[in-house]
Amino acid sequence: MDARIVKSEVRQRLAQVVRGEPGLIITELGTRMGLSHSTVSYHLRILENAGEIQSKRDGRIVRYYAQGQYDDMATRLRPLLQRARVVAIIKLIQEKPDVCPFNIAQELNVSVPTVMWHLGKLRDYGAISMEKRNGQYDITLSPSLQGLV
Repeated sequence: MDARIVKSEVRQRLAQVVRGEPGLIITELGTRMGLSHSTVSYHLRILENAGEIQSKRDGRIVRYYAQGQYDDMATRLRPLLQRARVVAIIKLIQEKPDVCPFNIAQELNVSVPTVMWHLGKLRDYGAISMEKRNGQYDITLSPSLQGLV
């Protein structure tokens, strides 16, 4: 960190939290640090401009990572893998490679749109590939996902 950034204890702590818990959003960072949304936003902007952290859009929210952390599949997927439903979907795909979204929905007792939303997130994060063939989805887990679940 350059001297201007190091001078701020808040930025030092914020960078440390982001390194330790990659993928947090501003609200979570503020809660962990006991700071307001605007204060966290201000310091994150300085850290990002200095190249210490990077932000990644996840739908309507923005997640924060230390520089280079997002390149690691395990780190990138951390926010998703904290959701029990996502883990259950991944395990079903591992157990039954030819499973379709309809069967996943039945197995988990949720709607097909809910399953499709989660599958879309997993695809966006690079954890799966989905291809529609003859009215069915072929869902393939990324090899780098092995061992994470």
